[in-house]
Amino acid sequence: MLLRLTNARTIVIVAAVLFGLLLMLSISPIAAQDVPEATPVLLPPDPVLLQEVYDRINTVRAYRGLPPYRWNAALTAAAQDQAQWLVGTHSRAHFRPDGSRPSQRAQAFGFPAVGWCCGENFYMSIDATPELVVNWWVGSVNHVVNVMHRDFTDIGIGMSSDGYRTSYVTVFGELADPNAPPAEQPVSEAQPAEQPPAEQSLVEAPPVDIPTPVTSAQDLTSGQVVYVASGDTLASIALRYGVSVSALAAINQIANPNLIYPGQQLLLPAG
Repeated sequence: MLLRLTNARTIVIVAAVLFGLLLMLSISPIAAQDVPEATPVLLPPDPVLLQEVYDRINTVRAYRGLPPYRWNAALTAAAQDQAQWLVGTHSRAHFRPDGSRPSQRAQAFGFPAVGWCCGENFYMSIDATPELVVNWWVGSVNHVVNVMHRDFTDIGIGMSSDGYRTSYVTVFGELADPNAPPAEQPVSEAQPAEQPPAEQSLVEAPPVDIPTPVTSAQDLTSGQVVYVASGDTLASIALRYGVSVSALAAINQIANPNLIYPGQQLLLPAG
């Protein structure tokens, strides 16, 4: 009788152990799925590197005879927020899933909703440096539009890194008086509506009627716009569209015909 009782107790214990093991195996995958991914730790922006980006951009503008951009706190906050979002989500986009765009983010951080807002450049890679980033923007037709813009007056710069990839973001806006919002002013330049999906540049066009860009020779009337291509000179553009160099320079307020750059927009005079 004692032997039978011992055997029965052993069977119960073994069965309980086996049941416990099966229960653990069935629960553990679910528990593993419920563990959230670790949030990447982002390094704080380096003010020395931000200053270098700012200085390099303004050096390029000075070389082309353009005034320096003013450093703007609201645009900087928007740029920093976007830089952190790019690294934190591994994204490459100007428009976020929530629908926000550069102008909305800049205004959310306090940039006045007047004038022309906003343009945005970004660059993200594992080897990003101020020199590499600015040189890349200047060498890109899509990005140099913001770097050399004649209407934007203010700039904000942000950077973020997770220790592997680093992003730099610049946000541009127009503000005639940093101490008071200016009145709206007419804009005569058109801006490209879309950009490539890699490291990008975005210029948000103002809500006014703008002329349609012209990219090939055709019957032209005053008010149409062409873009300067790599290797173009003012003389070659004038010859291409059948206008005089002096008229082309005058209507675009170009004092030095040699100072034009790829991506620049030129208003064509009447032929």
